Amino acid sequence: MACLRLLQLIDYPLIFLLFSIRPESTIPICLDLGTNTQEYLDDPFYMGIREKRVSNQEMQEFMDEFMNEMSIAFPKMMIQFEVSDSFKHAASLIYSRASKDFSTDNAFKYLERFRYKYPVFNDDIQGTGAVVLSGFSNAAGLSSAASGRPLNSHRILFFGAGSAGVGVASQLMSFFTLLGMSEEDARRQIWLTDSQGLVYDTRGRLAEHKKCINLSRLNPGLSCPIY
Repeated sequence: MACLRLLQLIDYPLIFLLFSIRPESTIPICLDLGTNTQEYLDDPFYMGIREKRVSNQEMQEFMDEFMNEMSIAFPKMMIQFEVSDSFKHAASLIYSRASKDFSTDNAFKYLERFRYKYPVFNDDIQGTGAVVLSGFSNAAGLSSAASGRPLNSHRILFFGAGSAGVGVASQLMSFFTLLGMSEEDARRQIWLTDSQGLVYDTRGRLAEHKKCINLSRLNPGLSCPIY
């Protein structure tokens, strides 16, 4: 399946340039496990497999086998997960409309499942978080110097609670804890909004990836992974 999206085609030359990675040493892979969106299945220009998406169990078994086989074939390979909107892929993925059905929760699930077993990182969750954290620490440092207030006094409101937003929030929580705050106090500095407004635990059912940032406001014992 041809996998095209302009943003990702722009990303790769930048990676090659900034990190001196030889293009011939990378392997773009697109994983297509079907879609449940009838609009895509009916679209004559749809480039993906015209089949219903496989079950979560079958998807997990496939991902386990895929990661294992890739690590055997390329034992020194660094695997980069890509996520766009509600969609995840693996191994320096470029992607297309084919997989819009993949949930953002899967991005967090597979990162957590594989991060301690293989050399892997998630571009949206971790890459974006690292870049934003760098900008925040410099901007907040200037603000704190001018106002006389400490860095950990800043409160952050996110407009968007997808993989990138939650990934950045997780990186900022880690940053605040390095400044001496407890995880619970660090979490109180961060708020998320999504299409339904402010994300909070009594609002109703929340996607799994949003729970760590908010549920502990009523459950202080909740511990969340830091990405």
